[in-house]
Amino acid sequence: MTTETVAAPLAPSRAAAATPGSAYVDYVDLLRGLAILQIVMLHAGNAFLLQGLPEQTSRSAAVHAVNLVLFHDSTLYFSIISGILYSHLFWRRPHGPFFRARLANIGSPYLVMSLVLTAVAWALAARRDGVADWGLFARELVVNILTGDAWNTMWYIPVILGLYAISPILSRLARSARWRWIAVLIVLLPLLISRTGTVLTPAIFVYFGGAFMFGLMLGVALEASIDILRQNLRWLCVAALLATAALVITFATDIDRIGFTSLRETLFYVQRLSMASILLVALHAWSAPADSILRSLLVAAASTSFGVYFVHGPALRPIARLVGAIMPPGQPWWALIAGVVATFLAGLAVSLAVVALARLALGKRSRLVIGA
Repeated sequence: MTTETVAAPLAPSRAAAATPGSAYVDYVDLLRGLAILQIVMLHAGNAFLLQGLPEQTSRSAAVHAVNLVLFHDSTLYFSIISGILYSHLFWRRPHGPFFRARLANIGSPYLVMSLVLTAVAWALAARRDGVADWGLFARELVVNILTGDAWNTMWYIPVILGLYAISPILSRLARSARWRWIAVLIVLLPLLISRTGTVLTPAIFVYFGGAFMFGLMLGVALEASIDILRQNLRWLCVAALLATAALVITFATDIDRIGFTSLRETLFYVQRLSMASILLVALHAWSAPADSILRSLLVAAASTSFGVYFVHGPALRPIARLVGAIMPPGQPWWALIAGVVATFLAGLAVSLAVVALARLALGKRSRLVIGA
């Protein structure tokens, strides 16, 4: 298994073992599959409920809040997975070749998708306004590459590349008995320093850097870490349930910010780290046969996760409008929930089809185009 195979937190991979002869970390790969499904579900709900409906109502707002409580910040799972894999597999290897592989396998499709999405948006604007301003296109492209603004899912790529750039330093902190307190502080900082939506700021690096460090600390001795999580499973479940209940209260009462801190983002952080820990324990203990339907579906989701991450956003918006156009009058609860699920299933199917076609047409080079 080459370094290039584990291309990204989202990339298709079967993570090779840290030592010769040991089994690949299948439960981490399965968590990757669950993570991409949750991300697509979140964005399907956002697309349908915020853009697909002819009007927003109190019912659609309530369903949107539930969707957020269940799936918002699922990208944190990918940061945790990245930290685990770096600490478990790559920390001993020279950083130069490792980071160049990340730039090739993450940066290349990021540049391609930024170019395509910027070109489409520019062409539509030029057609609407009747003016083709190539200077504007060039400026927009540069800004989108630097900030991840080509689409509202692209911001994560500069964040994870930035974390990979300093991963040797972070990994040393995670492994050092003397400086471990700094690693713990980095994990705790997102409780006070909230992410800034999809806008690249130092705060968003701190927020996802905390999850990345959490993964690094787990990966130092992965099996021992799983045992510790298993021994504390009851408290992890309590933390996840309390954070979820508190989130419901914040949405019901419209409470969020306390000074410069978003209370919701703090609770989401606790919820996601707790849920990631619970899922790692559960997936580690899962004894379903390799050819079982559910395990096969999760493996397939994991193997296509990077490509799906890149293409699902643009695919969901037109699907959401089509589903919203057939929404029955009054927007009953069952129809809103069915609309979210339909948008999710259709968006996932289209994304998987695009990934499959890219692989068929481009072979191994598809990894450099859409990360598939």
